[in-house]
Amino acid sequence: MIDTEVSRTFDRRSALFLTAGAVLTSGLILRMLQMQLFSYQTYKKKSENNSFRIQINMPERGKILSRSGVPISRDMPIYRIYIIPEEAKDLEYLIQTLQKDLNLKPKRVESIRKKIKKQMKFQPVLVSENTNWKKLAQIQAKNISGLHVESGYARVYEMGPAGAQIFGYVGNLQNPCQTHHF
Repeated sequence: MIDTEVSRTFDRRSALFLTAGAVLTSGLILRMLQMQLFSYQTYKKKSENNSFRIQINMPERGKILSRSGVPISRDMPIYRIYIIPEEAKDLEYLIQTLQKDLNLKPKRVESIRKKIKKQMKFQPVLVSENTNWKKLAQIQAKNISGLHVESGYARVYEMGPAGAQIFGYVGNLQNPCQTHHF
């Protein structure tokens, strides 16, 4: 008799704990579904607000002058235009606008599209490296999401690539004309 009474008590307690565990587990699963399926935009924005992008602004290196005071090398301000696909509301509109405003060739646009598909969506994709200020201002005035501009300096050697060899540079000389970008 004691065994059957203990057995019933154990069965009731087991059923009670099993039911409570099932209710708690169901509640947790429903909450996770609610957060991931219905409220993901809210949490995505909160996540973006917690992140930051490190940008290193390189200082101007200054001029190298000859003994007579003539510049041998100097820094020239340049502006780079990037697309960050993750931030673009309409990526195709952004690409088409830049293609039209910067007079990009179809081959360059195709290269940009391939790079966007290949790399992570939060990584910037370089569109233009040496845009003039007037054109840059026109593009920025459109205030298109996903478009970023970075300013920097390009080293200009008055003697061209030969001057770069004599006075030194860091990295490969990408453009065989007078400038080298750092």
